[in-house]
Amino acid sequence: MIRETLYQVLGVPASASTNEIEAGYQRALAVLEASENRMNREDYDFRRTLILLARDTLSDPVSRMGYDEKLMARRGPGTASADRKGANPTPVSARLPAPDRLAQAADTPPIRSRAMTYHADANEASGSLGSFRASSFSLSSHSSSPLRSLLAIMMTVVILAVMLQSYLVYSSRVERAYNEKLAAATANAEEKLIIQDYYHKYGERLGSADEARRRDLEHRQRTAEALQAERERARAEREAQQRQEADRRYADRVSFDLRRAEEAERREEKRAQEEAQRKQREEVERTERMQQHWRSVMQPQSH
Repeated sequence: MIRETLYQVLGVPASASTNEIEAGYQRALAVLEASENRMNREDYDFRRTLILLARDTLSDPVSRMGYDEKLMARRGPGTASADRKGANPTPVSARLPAPDRLAQAADTPPIRSRAMTYHADANEASGSLGSFRASSFSLSSHSSSPLRSLLAIMMTVVILAVMLQSYLVYSSRVERAYNEKLAAATANAEEKLIIQDYYHKYGERLGSADEARRRDLEHRQRTAEALQAERERARAEREAQQRQEADRRYADRVSFDLRRAEEAERREEKRAQEEAQRKQREEVERTERMQQHWRSVMQPQSH
């Protein structure tokens, strides 16, 4: 199977200038974004990374030179020279599956298989560790110049550094965009939740969360003031009841003391009456005894 080169990934000839490479990168990225809905996320991310790798590799003169040498070593001198003469590369839009071709799964290879092909080609071009060892051995065996081998090693290291930097920049951008979207979505959801909660509490739908917070604070303050007034009223009622109860208890005590005094006075009067009656009876008895005594004394004298 014929693998795509990084030039074909961007849809530019091997002799393209830096401006043409940048324009090809913009076209390839636009075509990819237009086809995002027809691709799964893994294939889309891989294809985007491959396009970024192609732009970064071909925009740098040193990494581009190393890549061209890899193409020459793999294809032979004739192929690379034909590419540099402006061979018509396959455009990127033709390589992306159209909606009517997606149904032909039996005749068309899966997108993931093609992505793996791009990945293998990119790794081979960028100089991954295994490819670096194989290419170093090949160059050492087919070239008698140590300088050529050293140059290939240096280019491989540079390509690795460029790939790593591109990956880190891309990852940071993706993570930053994701965090921004997540924060915006969280803030939007929180605002809607506040508005909905206010509607459920008070039956009034407002237009913003700030207004809902302000209105809710006013309701809370009025509720707190009403509650405080109710507490003050209840406290005043309790104090009035306590005063009434104290007055009632005092009146009961005074009434009890008056009744006790009246009863004591009645008992004293009764005792005085009984004492007077006793003395009167004693006086009557004493008088009767004296009369009887005198009668007994007078009777013998009369005989």
